Amino acid sequence: MSVVRTTRTYGDRARDAICVFLLAALVILIGLQVFYRYVLNDPLSWPEEIARNAFVWLVALGMVKLFRERSHYVIDFFLVSAPAAVQRAACFLYDIIALLLFIVVLVGSWPVLAANARIKTAIGLPINLLYASFAVASVLVIVAIVVSLREGLNDWKAR
Repeated sequence: MSVVRTTRTYGDRARDAICVFLLAALVILIGLQVFYRYVLNDPLSWPEEIARNAFVWLVALGMVKLFRERSHYVIDFFLVSAPAAVQRAACFLYDIIALLLFIVVLVGSWPVLAANARIKTAIGLPINLLYASFAVASVLVIVAIVVSLREGLNDWKAR
């Protein structure tokens, strides 16, 4: 197995484990908040904020998973009936457009992170913990797209 495949496999497993942990934490935190609010009539402030951060990170890492596995929704009604060469070209074009989009998101996220470097949330967490999810997800998606493009080009050269 190549180094890229091994790294990708362990990276995918780590990402999936983090997503499972975040989902479990989300369920526990929201359950705790509901219990304190409606049973004890004494709501806590911190579970809601931590759950919000966990949810945003879960969405960001889920987006990375969808891009990595190419399992996001696409409208491919006409593409399915096209010849294989057209399908490969469309896939390549899609990857290029997505790569450019996520580079723009990554570049655009740096000023947001810099502007909010000293801002803290109500419970004292840095707000950049929330905003960094977009930058981290963009980097991971860019890596996944570059690897996908490299594999596609290698397949094209082999034909």
